[in-house]
Amino acid sequence: MLKKILISILSLIVLSVGALFVYNNVRHKPVYGIIVLDKDEKKITDALSTQKKDIEKSIVLNGKWVEQSKTLVLKATDAQKVLPFNGFQKVSGSKDNYKFDAIKQISENEATLFSKDQAPLINDEADKTFSSKVYEHATLG
Repeated sequence: MLKKILISILSLIVLSVGALFVYNNVRHKPVYGIIVLDKDEKKITDALSTQKKDIEKSIVLNGKWVEQSKTLVLKATDAQKVLPFNGFQKVSGSKDNYKFDAIKQISENEATLFSKDQAPLINDEADKTFSSKVYEHATLG
């Protein structure tokens, strides 16, 4: 009887340590924010006002979505507003082990491409081409 109790206690300890190890490796990383996109700015501001008690900080930016290149274009001044929120995260690492680091500054004088794929030229809706001297594999949000 004593042997069964001892085995049960040891099993519980091993299971508890294993569960703690799994939790520490699987739990969610910190969330810096949620991005909500809509063509109608009024929908965004209405949603923010109804959820105000659950939102610690928020900013509303106007950007342009270029459908043909699947690109979100922000003015440098608007992109600067995202930086204090750690909104741009540089991606590094391998396919199974990504690492995210907050981007602290962006160029104000030239186009900057935040993309998984390096592309030296960016086309807008009017098919005007901009060169991107700065390239970062980054996420927004």
